[in-house]
Amino acid sequence: MLRLARELRGITQTGLAGDAGIPQARLSRIESGQLPATDEERDRLAVALRLPATFLEEPGVPAAAPLFRKRAIRSAKRLGTIQARLNTAVLIAQRLLNAGVDLDPPQTLPEPGDFPAHEPTRAAQELRRAWRLPVGRVDDLTTVIESAAGIVLSVDFGDDDATAAFISTQGDERMWFLVNAREQAGDRLRLSLAHELGHAVLHRMLPTAEETDQELQAFQFASALLLPADVFDRAIPHNALTLAWPRPVG
Repeated sequence: MLRLARELRGITQTGLAGDAGIPQARLSRIESGQLPATDEERDRLAVALRLPATFLEEPGVPAAAPLFRKRAIRSAKRLGTIQARLNTAVLIAQRLLNAGVDLDPPQTLPEPGDFPAHEPTRAAQELRRAWRLPVGRVDDLTTVIESAAGIVLSVDFGDDDATAAFISTQGDERMWFLVNAREQAGDRLRLSLAHELGHAVLHRMLPTAEETDQELQAFQFASALLLPADVFDRAIPHNALTLAWPRPVG
């Protein structure tokens, strides 16, 4: 939990050691779970992190590396802070749901490996059939995901360069889909959510592939899920797409 709190605040281990007055070597062992923190150390860490001491005592941290739609973020520190914010949001939601909320969805998400990742369009088509989605565009994707026990959360990512994320944690059968509360464009959010559903269907709990390949597969899945190509082709014939087709302006 200490590492999550530190990354949430965007502080290096060296910086936190200095702020809390704890030798870095000892702090490293506390953070890795090799040593327990004393009550005094916990209180000092809580002050340095600007968090209640009880936060550092939380069990069951969702130590997950989210799969998320992002622009080019090359800073490991920025990525760490975003991931910490997402894992903290999931932790809080887990506590609320574990307090007595039962989910009884009419549908389920596919099991890992049910659909081959190298066939994202076919995977989207099969999922549409399995979930009995009507022909045409999918507008309310949040309701569709929640009907399969997915949990959709709107979270401030603390950064404008990531729009959505998917998290699956060990020991928790629920699937977590997070969208950035800073993003206001509805179509972009819908595509981002479908993109994360693609990660959940194609890449969940499977060996990590090249990120570029995973992103392309997730986008291909999202496009085929939201509006299948054959439906688009029937609605807008290719020979109708000419420069004269759009309505004149003015």
